[in-house]
Amino acid sequence: MNELAKACFYLCCLPGLMPGDHLLLHALNNLLMLLFNVILLIHFIAFAVYLCTLLAQWRDYDTRVRGALGLILGIVLLVSGIVLVIMKYPHVNYYKVVPKTGLFALVTILNIRYGGKVYSRWAYYTLIVATLLAACIAVVRV
Repeated sequence: MNELAKACFYLCCLPGLMPGDHLLLHALNNLLMLLFNVILLIHFIAFAVYLCTLLAQWRDYDTRVRGALGLILGIVLLVSGIVLVIMKYPHVNYYKVVPKTGLFALVTILNIRYGGKVYSRWAYYTLIVATLLAACIAVVRV
């Protein structure tokens, strides 16, 4: 994150400021950290709401037809995840991002396959396992 703040500082450095002006660099770094944390919070809330919508179908997964909420949450998760990776670059934990992206692709394929239809037992449990596995990958500190 600090490299991004330095790059922004040097790109928009005013003529009266010296490149060694650490106050502006520190303020810019704090602003970027705040933005990162807000996007991370949005990502977490979208993930939690998606998991809750899956678990709310526990008793009637084979009879309930889904609404558009899953699609909206999927888009929010995808966009916020991409933004988080861009903001963290080059210090990206690829050993976490790659498996989570694969799980996201699996969830997307299942949602496309069962779009407008009810979930089969296999699909419903696969969605729950993939979602919980992605959550475990996210919180494990390596």
